Amino acid sequence: MITAKNYQVEVGHAAVWVNADTGECIGRFGLYGVDVHRRIGDQGALGECLKCTHERTTAADWKIFQDAMMEHHGVDLSHLSPPSFVK
Repeated sequence: MITAKNYQVEVGHAAVWVNADTGECIGRFGLYGVDVHRRIGDQGALGECLKCTHERTTAADWKIFQDAMMEHHGVDLSHLSPPSFVK
């Protein structure tokens, strides 16, 4: 597991972004998908995605995103409510 001790969470109207201390996006939860990515230095032959979907997101996807961010990056998002666009 890669732990991001310093990260920034940005909650917007269309997405929740999680950026690592280096500024790279390690997670995004949007209306039409979940993206949890490896850090750039770890991508190499393994690729970018750790947990990605490309369909309209649901409340279940929000939980999947929270769990994947904790599992892969040590980022705790349990204190956040689902974005307003989640039905």
